[in-house]
Amino acid sequence: MGIRSCGPADLEVARLTGPVLILHTVLKEGGAVTRLGRIPGACGTGPARVLIRPEQVVVVPDGVPARLKTLAFRGDHTLAVAEASGTEVPLRIHGDGLVIRAGLRVSVRGSAS
Repeated sequence: MGIRSCGPADLEVARLTGPVLILHTVLKEGGAVTRLGRIPGACGTGPARVLIRPEQVVVVPDGVPARLKTLAFRGDHTLAVAEASGTEVPLRIHGDGLVIRAGLRVSVRGSAS
C-alpha cells in the first residue's frame, strides 16, 4: 500500500518557500470546500486543512464577498488585507487592478496543497 501526498510534507516545509494561508476545509470529489469557495486539486475526503499561497487569492467579479481592511501602495502593486467569510486574506494587486468599492469579491486561483 502506498502513501499519497498532495503537497509539502508539513507546514514548516511549506513555509520555507514563503508565506502560506491555511484554510479549514472539507475534502470531497477532488476539491476542497473552504470559506473562500471550492478549490480544485485536493486529495482525500473529510475534514482537513489546505495550504494556499497569498498570491493565489485574487479579486474577481463573482467570488466570495470581502471587506477591505488595509491598503499599502508599493509602486507597481498594492498590498491589501481583506476579510472574507471571517478569514483574513492577503491580496497582491498589480497595476491598477483594484477598484475600491462596497462589492469587493475574492476567490482562490489554482489548486490547493
